[in-house]
Amino acid sequence: MAAGGVTGAGDRLVERTSAIEALRRRIDALGAGQPGAVLVTGPAGMGRSALLARAAADAGAAGIAVVRVRFPRPPRAADGSAGLPAALLREVADELAAPTPTLLAVDDVHRAGPDGLAWLTELACRSEGGPALVVCGVASWFRWATGRCADLTAPHRIQLRPLSFAGVREVCVRLAGPVPDEYVQAVAAASRGNPALVHSIVRRCPGGSGPALLRRLSTVTAEVIAAHVDRVYDGVPPELTGLLRAVAVAGRELPFGSLCELAGVDAVDLDRLLATGLFTYTDRLRPVWPEVVDRILGRLSPTALQELYRQAAEIGRTGAVDDDVLAEWLDLAGPRRPAWAVEVLTDVGWRAARDGRRDTAARLLGRALDTERGGPRRGALLLALGTTELSVYRDAGERHLGALLREEGQHHVAQRLAAADLLSLGGADCRPVLRAGLRSARSDAERAGLLGLSWLAHPRGYEDDEDAWLTRDELPSAAQLASRAWWLTVRAERRTTALAVARAAAVTTLFHPRLVASRVLLLGDDLAGAGEVLDSVLADATRARADTVLIHALLVYAELSYRQGELDAGRQALERALRQLAPHAWPPTVLRQVVAVQMMIDTEYERFDEAQELADLQPAPSGSGGFGWSAVLYARGVLELRRERWAAAAALLHECGRRMSADGLDNPALLNWRAYAAVADAASGRPERAARLIADALVRAEAWGAPSALGLVQACAGQAFESQRVSRLGDAVDTLRGCPSRLRYARALVDLASAALAAGDVELAGSAAREAEELAARHGWPPVLRGAAQVRQRCEHGTGPVLSEAQRAVAELAVAGLSNKQIAQHREVSLRTVELHLTNTYRQLGIRRRAELAGALARIVGAGVGGA
Repeated sequence: MAAGGVTGAGDRLVERTSAIEALRRRIDALGAGQPGAVLVTGPAGMGRSALLARAAADAGAAGIAVVRVRFPRPPRAADGSAGLPAALLREVADELAAPTPTLLAVDDVHRAGPDGLAWLTELACRSEGGPALVVCGVASWFRWATGRCADLTAPHRIQLRPLSFAGVREVCVRLAGPVPDEYVQAVAAASRGNPALVHSIVRRCPGGSGPALLRRLSTVTAEVIAAHVDRVYDGVPPELTGLLRAVAVAGRELPFGSLCELAGVDAVDLDRLLATGLFTYTDRLRPVWPEVVDRILGRLSPTALQELYRQAAEIGRTGAVDDDVLAEWLDLAGPRRPAWAVEVLTDVGWRAARDGRRDTAARLLGRALDTERGGPRRGALLLALGTTELSVYRDAGERHLGALLREEGQHHVAQRLAAADLLSLGGADCRPVLRAGLRSARSDAERAGLLGLSWLAHPRGYEDDEDAWLTRDELPSAAQLASRAWWLTVRAERRTTALAVARAAAVTTLFHPRLVASRVLLLGDDLAGAGEVLDSVLADATRARADTVLIHALLVYAELSYRQGELDAGRQALERALRQLAPHAWPPTVLRQVVAVQMMIDTEYERFDEAQELADLQPAPSGSGGFGWSAVLYARGVLELRRERWAAAAALLHECGRRMSADGLDNPALLNWRAYAAVADAASGRPERAARLIADALVRAEAWGAPSALGLVQACAGQAFESQRVSRLGDAVDTLRGCPSRLRYARALVDLASAALAAGDVELAGSAAREAEELAARHGWPPVLRGAAQVRQRCEHGTGPVLSEAQRAVAELAVAGLSNKQIAQHREVSLRTVELHLTNTYRQLGIRRRAELAGALARIVGAGVGGA
């Protein structure tokens, strides 16, 4: 306790006129010999000290003796006394003993403690000396004791209120001069009209304008409010300290009585809590400033804070608090969670996974696992957590799934197989874990399932086993069946057997065997069967919240849609897949396959720039890159082929082939690189190599027997070899007719129509063009529709030449005067490509030299024909 130290200033008494007048009247009454008591109350920072200082000044001006006392923040003396300096005790006693009136201004009475209050009561209730006016400054949350201090418990009260907006403006102007409205609004909003906060903010940020001012104000107000919260928290008694902690943790969810229980105190008047100025109340308690909760809870040790959240969860469970809130509290409760927490954390974690909140789901399921360290639900939790984590924290997900296989004898076979199933989709890196699971397998069925999944984890995993499983007519597990079907497929052998084995493999609840089965069915042209299997995988993966399975299934679905010519459906499947998983959680090879399919779809739409952008975003891998990189090379090669950049296309497609051959992937139904590379080689002056490629591709496609693969090879042969163009394209159309690859069939029809027209067979050209046009219009294939319509129109107008878009572009540049070398540079193609275009154009136009080119072009333009 100290004497003096209470000062004031005019800017601290803004909007305090009525309080000043009320005190002045009491001072005048004191001068006339009438004693009394006044309580000046309000939350911290409302200007109690400034008002007491003004009362003291007014009393002194009136010739009244003044004694000022302020109870300090430090603890009281150890002996329980008020700890008052002897000099101050004598001064106060002497002043009050005099027969003249005395003003006793006592600030921060709420800090006095029992001894201090007893001393103050004795002074107020004394029977000797002159009249005294006791003016006490006290926090709003303070409650007076009863008994002898009646003179202090029922005095005149002055309740200080926050400043109005006009009051805030007046303080700002007094301290900082003219300021913009946005400044006053920001200060008023941050301070909530608390005068002390207004003063602190304005003095630290005394004006300005524009965004820089508001940014500086934001920083300053956060610091000022944090300091204010600390002062209030340090000034309240223990029962309110505990209650403030409880409210900071659970004030929005628990009723006030439960908050008192959480704080470990008897029922406390709610008004006392609100009088701290830190919380407001409507239906629940809420902090006045966002900083309040952090500042209060930041005072607690981690252990104490965890215990507070644990107790809140225990109380909330009996009080019907929502499970989402309970899960949040249990998440913060540390390792000492109650046993019932597992159920709540698991349910809310699954719900978060379903809603796409994967980080939350992984965290809550992890907390459930921490709580259920060795119980019967541990296996289910490991599976649920690992499934979820694969979407966001792949390494953690694989670690938890691997624990199911490493922890011998603790978990159900179904859980172990499900974990191995998900791990096997990650590729070769998981095979050591799968082998560890094999060593601890408890039955032949489990061992067979794990062995098959280890085969599926690598494109050539089956070659690592020396037993003669490939020769068996029956295999014990769906995973082994799927591996057998895939082995037959990549070797382009026994398509009928591969499809039958794939259908048998699809009869399982495991994901990876079904995904492989759907791809085998797709490559074998059983697109309907592949679609049925994919539908079941998509439904089950959605139900299990297995995002990594979904992206694999959506990838196959996109490829299925592409092969059926449903390009928009394919694009939508890829977009959904990209939304499904966090970018860092994608397996690189799967992401590359997604990019490859998207490039192929863009190329079919002739959106070459978009396809090129995707290609540019895929850097070459440091290692092999797996099948995904081969697929990207293939898509880039086809893109260059469509742009008639023959040399670039040939290089990319041959590199794709080299990698495919190294991986033992020989089936042209996978990536028909030989057929497309033959077209590029033929166009760039390598007919012998093109012929070898076509012959090799035909052998493999015929051995596999899928019409879509064989038809593509025949169509490419027609494009590569001009002398056999019509016959080869006719074979392609016959092969593809009735095939589910409708877009491939329509393109073959357009190529056949163009070749037939160039050969003078108008009837065949018109028939093929009309059929292609009808298909393209029905399915929405603009490039095919445009090409077919041009050939049909040419047929109807006569049997003149039909130039490709590339031929037409090169011819127009030649007419414009560019040399062959300049045309090659302009078109970004080889000189040989330009020469081939011009040679074919001369032949189709019936001319022999460049000088005749302008007139020939003018004639076909005048006839309304020319481009194909």
